Amino acid sequence: MKYLFPAFFLITSFMLPKVTSLKQFNWLEGRWKMENKEVYELWQTMNDTLMTGMGYHIELEEEEPGEFDEEVKFDESIRFVKREKDFFYIPRTVTQNNGHEIEFKIVSSTKTSFLAINPKHDFPQRIFYERKDEKRLHAYIEGVVNGKNKRIDFHFIKINQ
Repeated sequence: MKYLFPAFFLITSFMLPKVTSLKQFNWLEGRWKMENKEVYELWQTMNDTLMTGMGYHIELEEEEPGEFDEEVKFDESIRFVKREKDFFYIPRTVTQNNGHEIEFKIVSSTKTSFLAINPKHDFPQRIFYERKDEKRLHAYIEGVVNGKNKRIDFHFIKINQ
């Protein structure tokens, strides 16, 4: 089973047309809220070679008994960049990798999805995004941890804010 993933990536990279413009990923733009959680991603195109993303969550803090204040907590910044003929998904979190960015190369994509990999990263090694329709986005991260496959799914709904 561990040999299935590299073979799949090799085959799909030859079958899919090569992406030449960052515009192909515009479907990711906007504000997305994770289903049943106060977790968000915000994506925007900056120029022809850069798209930025930000992951954050909202915590309620009780100011006085019965009165709550919302506090936005930053989780992750993401750069989606084009360098020459390649695209990269580059996240940075304060709590992982000593706050350094980690590059994941986009190895396959369609008009509504992409797969990014970094086989040398501890976890995840693969990041996948797919727009299901105009209002729903599915993403997951996966990889091998302690010799076992691990996958975490994220389901988002687009919001108009």
